[in-house]
Amino acid sequence: MRFKRLFLCLTALLLCTAMALADTLFVTTQNEDTVNMHSGAGTQYEILMRIPNGYGVETNEALDPDRWMLCTYEEQQGYIDGRYLSEVPSAINGYEVSGCMATVKPSTTNGYVNFREKPSTNAKVLYRCHKGDELIELRSNGTWSLVYDTSSCDRGFIQSRFLEYGEPIALADIAFLLADTASMIPPEEIGSTPTSSGSAGASLSGAALVQCDLCGGWYEAGNEFRNHICSGAN
Repeated sequence: MRFKRLFLCLTALLLCTAMALADTLFVTTQNEDTVNMHSGAGTQYEILMRIPNGYGVETNEALDPDRWMLCTYEEQQGYIDGRYLSEVPSAINGYEVSGCMATVKPSTTNGYVNFREKPSTNAKVLYRCHKGDELIELRSNGTWSLVYDTSSCDRGFIQSRFLEYGEPIALADIAFLLADTASMIPPEEIGSTPTSSGSAGASLSGAALVQCDLCGGWYEAGNEFRNHICSGAN
């Protein structure tokens, strides 16, 4: 029942928001380049700003790739070539758009899962989520999930393996939550992420990494007591 109540409340909020706000479109470029916003409908007009790939802009117009679209980004209004806008946000550094309800499922009965500021076991823990807590998964790279907490209205990261997935959500209903998620995804860093869950990767120093069976955190092999403090499920 609690899950249903939260979902109905969220749906009502989204409907109210949809009536008040313009539609959200997403910058979609090749090689994750920026797109120019011009003062008029054409490249001959002044460039007002450059908007990064994956970011959302607002418009009152229906998407048309064959013309320039009047859009608003960070309170700046201007024109963007419709070819570089999409109703579906693109993947950012391996994080695909998901859009589904999810329930927290710790690895132990009385365990918890850390709700983190960034997708790393070294990142700041904002708070703990417990079994049955309901979230919306916005993006995921298969290892980490960028989620929205329906009870606190916070966004943060949780390891994907501690989520149990439910019903999908229409993209239009969560577009405003996705609009600036590109800024939350860190750039890829070679060597900073283990190769796969349960297998050894390499730290930035080049040392082999081993995953903790209790919390999922990673530490340098042979130095678990010096470099790793187990904190339950991460």
